[in-house]
Amino acid sequence: MAQNKLIISQVMMPNQTNPSGNIYGGDIMKMMDSAAYAVTRKIRDAATSSLARVDELEFHLPILVGDLVTCTAEIVFVGHSSMEVTVTSSP
Repeated sequence: MAQNKLIISQVMMPNQTNPSGNIYGGDIMKMMDSAAYAVTRKIRDAATSSLARVDELEFHLPILVGDLVTCTAEIVFVGHSSMEVTVTSSP
């Protein structure tokens, strides 16, 4: 099952902040999307992959400059033409 899981981390930088000093939610979503894509590439050698749907995205705490954000992507279902990936992130 190790091939169905991938973890990436990134330190948040000043250019990723909104006027309030928090990291843009879109930057976090982009990081989560990149983790999901990378884990799907580990099991399927597909040149293209696309995000079809995000069921839910909740921000519980503000993320600040210098925080280390870790995204964990895990494949939970593989069909003939689609996959379901769960991604969680934590500062």
